[in-house]
Amino acid sequence: MIAILSAILPVFLLIALGYGAAKRNVISAEGAKGIDAFVFHFAIPALLFRTMLAIDMGDAAPWGLWAAYYSGVAVIWACVGVFALTVRAGVAAGGSAMATASSFGNGLLMGIPVSLLHFGQEAVIPAGLLISIHAPLHWLFGTLWAESALHKGESHIGKLLGQVGLSMARNPMILALGLGLIWNLSGFGLHPILERLIDILADSSIGAALFALGLSLASYSIRGNVRVLSAILILKLLAFPAVMFLLARGVFDLPPAQQHVAILFSALPVGVNAYIFATKYNANVGAISSAIMLSVPLSALTLPVVLYLIG
Repeated sequence: MIAILSAILPVFLLIALGYGAAKRNVISAEGAKGIDAFVFHFAIPALLFRTMLAIDMGDAAPWGLWAAYYSGVAVIWACVGVFALTVRAGVAAGGSAMATASSFGNGLLMGIPVSLLHFGQEAVIPAGLLISIHAPLHWLFGTLWAESALHKGESHIGKLLGQVGLSMARNPMILALGLGLIWNLSGFGLHPILERLIDILADSSIGAALFALGLSLASYSIRGNVRVLSAILILKLLAFPAVMFLLARGVFDLPPAQQHVAILFSALPVGVNAYIFATKYNANVGAISSAIMLSVPLSALTLPVVLYLIG
């Protein structure tokens, strides 16, 4: 447990530093957007590209990992569907916004740094593979759910698939994974100058991502329906990790690195994309804003326990 806390405490201290910098106006909102863009477009892609160059491609097969993780997502969404039938406040957009918040973790800004710090370099590729389809799948199925519930007739599957495909083609994470795969298979080396540049960017990813997460938290407030908020926090921080623990180990029997990453990602605090989805449909915006704000400090209590149970 001491080793776990040694890895986790710096994570939350960096997040707190970012939060304090935003609250004290040391870094403006525009500055925070710039740091976030640096992480998304440069630092994390460089880390993923560098890792893809060094791995045995046989270890990168994502099918079992995706099947296990998104089976867990499906279980959580089914729980939200039942909740939405019993609690009026959860029915907004059919419960789709609440479902997204209950299963969409902050994989980019927190998942990859914690994976690398605690599990080592071998965990980076499973983490990147989860992130590569995390947002597109949530947006696709969340939109289908919401539009079906609202009877707007805009949930044309072909159009949605086209939008998702275009989004994935432009995603720096997917581009980095794909380019790293091609370069790995080609057998070409990197020029020392280019290799050093990628190393500098990749090494900056952990600190920049966690600091950016702290900056983003400063823009959220605590409000909204208490029952919906409580349900999101329980599902995201407790139920989802428990379900994923059973699926990753007992049902799909994933390799150790994939097990660790799948369980860790299920226990991450609520991601920002859930708030964007909620505002699009004006559904449980206050509760989801509060869930993003509260799930980070609460995960400081739950994540060490999850990591300890992973072993």
